[in-house]
Amino acid sequence: MRFLMLVFRIIPENWHRRFFGLVALYLLLGVFEMLGVASIMPFVALLSDPAALAKSSTGQLFALVSPVPLEQIPVHVVGLVVLFLFVFGNVLGLASMWLSIRFSARLGVRLAGELSLSFFARGLPFLRSQNPTIHANYVVREIDRAVSGGILQLCLIVSKTFQVALVVVLLALVSPLFSAVFGLAAIVMYSLFFRVLRKKMAGAGEAILHATGNATRAATDLFASAKEVLVRGNLNYFVAGLCGWLDEYHHADQVSRVYPMVPKYLIELLAFSMLLSLPIYRSWSGGEYRSLVPFIALFAYAGYRLLPNLQQVYASLSILKFNAAAVEYLGQCLAEARARSASATRIEQFGQSIVFENVAYTYPASDAPALAGVSLAIAAGEKVAIVGVSGSGKSTLLDLILGLVPAASGSIAIDGVELADQRLSWATELVGYAPQAPLILGASVAENIAFGIPADMIDQRRCREVADFAMASDVVVNLPRGMATVLGGDGVALSGGEAQRISIARALYHDPQIVVLDEPSSALDPVLSARLFEKLCATGFNKTVVAVTHNWDVLPGFDKIVLMDSGRLVAIGSYAEVAPLVDELRKREPAEV
Repeated sequence: MRFLMLVFRIIPENWHRRFFGLVALYLLLGVFEMLGVASIMPFVALLSDPAALAKSSTGQLFALVSPVPLEQIPVHVVGLVVLFLFVFGNVLGLASMWLSIRFSARLGVRLAGELSLSFFARGLPFLRSQNPTIHANYVVREIDRAVSGGILQLCLIVSKTFQVALVVVLLALVSPLFSAVFGLAAIVMYSLFFRVLRKKMAGAGEAILHATGNATRAATDLFASAKEVLVRGNLNYFVAGLCGWLDEYHHADQVSRVYPMVPKYLIELLAFSMLLSLPIYRSWSGGEYRSLVPFIALFAYAGYRLLPNLQQVYASLSILKFNAAAVEYLGQCLAEARARSASATRIEQFGQSIVFENVAYTYPASDAPALAGVSLAIAAGEKVAIVGVSGSGKSTLLDLILGLVPAASGSIAIDGVELADQRLSWATELVGYAPQAPLILGASVAENIAFGIPADMIDQRRCREVADFAMASDVVVNLPRGMATVLGGDGVALSGGEAQRISIARALYHDPQIVVLDEPSSALDPVLSARLFEKLCATGFNKTVVAVTHNWDVLPGFDKIVLMDSGRLVAIGSYAEVAPLVDELRKREPAEV
């Protein structure tokens, strides 16, 4: 029951009415299926022995509600009523199936969006804790398992149990003993199978959750490292790893498909064996068996309707157990996201300074601090370069400035106002960011520069302006369709330097007040790199610039140089003030000069 409630809580509150509407439709379907089953016995009896029907309990019950005796009603009228119930029940069944598929598809899209937002709400450390393909697998594939294998199965369990109960009550009124024996046998068999197989189903569900993510990661790694694989000649190693995960996935998938179907064949054998045993026994003992025709017709048609529903209840319970891992993970993520308090107060204006006072930060999976005792002031309009050997904490400091991670201790103040939660949360138009290895979307150059702006809302003039500033104009001019040329994916591939220039243009598109750059020129030649930093550090470029760089030759153009080592600030000052330490640093890291 706890797990069923967890499945229900996954459904957003504003979707509860749709869910209960779908359940109500299934319940209505159950009523019509019961009426269809109930109409079979009197119809067959009317065909075979109208006089006997009039004396039966069905005929007497009908006489109470109708002035016309049942045996006087034309057979074709009764037949049309039975046919109507059968046709309407099937139409209702088709409609309920279509609506349930549409419901699960639309809910899956809604929850995929919620799950994506919940991942980002957990912050950068969480996103970095796993391979991006694992997160993508949860959003793209595991959501479908949680919805179709969780929420939809809950709906089917409720509705099909109701339908089974209605038909069983009807059969119990006709033959209590026969119905009790069959019902007890079915319950015992299904319960036994469920107890025996549920652990295997749960284990298979966890295996699929594990295998799909790792298979996706293995496939991504294989094709992303194509050049290295071809050079090393170890393609078989990577393919074998991928096939190993796929084999684990398909083994678990076989369990999920076969195990829920096992009881179906045994229950069908039990039901029809019991049904056929009645006329066989009557005939063998010399008794009259023709009077059993209406009874057999009723139970045969009831079995035709009942057994699939009974099997569906069992299969849905098994599928729920199989998808338990995906459902529980999704429920946990969504519960945390929905319960999460409002994000940090957004900084809408910046006009004076950013001040870090004794700030420290440690990554969740590490014991050693990435930053310790960092005190730094950055004035508005100042050009600041951050330098240091690899692993000195430069990128972590940028993450703090960007507001991607919160400070573990110390204080952060913006324009003299200390932040209560020690985490920067900039309005998006205030900050522009260019990473060392930018993502190039499978979209046009303009869409890559605007990044996240619908194509029909992109300011083409602004795109050209920032492309010119980032010295990407020559890249655009040489492309087949200029700004409309599709990049990445199936489009034009860019070199590392070209991608970095597009990324810098992207960082400037929204005209931010603060520009944060992480090795923005690592793939550029020295001449282009020098020209780029000359523009960024120019007095007329009225923006605050914070850049990590290993291009020592451009450091004299910055107002302030921040030297870092082992997560601490070693020195802060103008280039003239820190030049001796910079020279020492260059000797320690010759490969990055």
